[in-house]
Amino acid sequence: MIADNTLLFDGICKELPKGKQCSLMWESMQKFNRRVSDNKLFQTIMLPIDSGMTIAVKK
Repeated sequence: MIADNTLLFDGICKELPKGKQCSLMWESMQKFNRRVSDNKLFQTIMLPIDSGMTIAVKK
């Protein structure tokens, strides 16, 4: 799986943003990143380029 914008232009490292739309997107990306970083399920590489790119292969 290849996913783009997984760091939300550095927004993923900051506190929960204000506004319903932004906070829903931030929480969803947090959940996604946690799930693919689980080494028991995936072998994952997160590239910290621009908005972030994640490459994950299910084991």
